[in-house]
Amino acid sequence: MYRAVTLAALDAGAPITDDGLAGVLDATRLEIGYGEGRMAIRLNGEDVSDRIRSGEVGRHVSPVSALASVRHRMVDMQRAFARAQLVAGRGIVVDGRDIGTVVFPDAELKVFMSAQPRVRAARRHQELAQKGDERSLDDVLAEIERRDAMDSARAIAPLRPAEDAILLDTSGLTMDQQVSFVVNKLSERQQQSDV
Repeated sequence: MYRAVTLAALDAGAPITDDGLAGVLDATRLEIGYGEGRMAIRLNGEDVSDRIRSGEVGRHVSPVSALASVRHRMVDMQRAFARAQLVAGRGIVVDGRDIGTVVFPDAELKVFMSAQPRVRAARRHQELAQKGDERSLDDVLAEIERRDAMDSARAIAPLRPAEDAILLDTSGLTMDQQVSFVVNKLSERQQQSDV
């Protein structure tokens, strides 16, 4: 969602300030859906799922996401989306840098996933290469480290694990192993609450 707002700001040529993004936020309609085996993000009716992963968006998403006006709007949208899923009888899995601390502090299960920076960079580098982005691994690593530093130091909703989060280092885990870990933790949590 933050990447989509960042893309909207870049497309509009808006300054990355609360005042500069006021009009962009008012004109932005975000939709999140799942289909054809992937999540889709629609910005004002356009599927921007691939565009939000561009290097340009990646370089600007931290400053955009640090703005109070953006954070408040996105938190409201995330909570509304989750409520709609729950009302429809569906559960929801949400990821983000402040999900367990700010957006859903009362979530049933919180898992703070991390990996060694070079491992994260290699994963991202591979993802980008599949899309034709030829940035070097070192450039991707530098971008990840810069974003982590900015997000950890921001005044509003900094990147940090919730006190009651389970920590999971995914450095040596496959995607299937990560999913199994989370599903098992949720099953354990549900069994404990049934007792």
